[in-house]
Amino acid sequence: MHDLLVSRVVHTCENRELLKICFEEGDELRRRLFEDVATSTLESHLAAHPQVEPAMSPKVFVDMCLAAVNWTYRWFRPTGPRWAHQN
Repeated sequence: MHDLLVSRVVHTCENRELLKICFEEGDELRRRLFEDVATSTLESHLAAHPQVEPAMSPKVFVDMCLAAVNWTYRWFRPTGPRWAHQN
């Protein structure tokens, strides 16, 4: 999940202008596909680690993570102290 979210932040930071249009205009199909991939990835991880008891459903967790990641274009500044590939 970490790598998936980091890749999304990197993509968002590198494509801020285009994604600003996409997110604000609501590219519904692409958003749903990415949500499905992220949810499936998390569900596979949870299935492989049955000792992990999530505090919420995978869908709610993915929605929460993507909501935060998708707003990166609004606050990220390429000249700022942080960069997309920073862990």
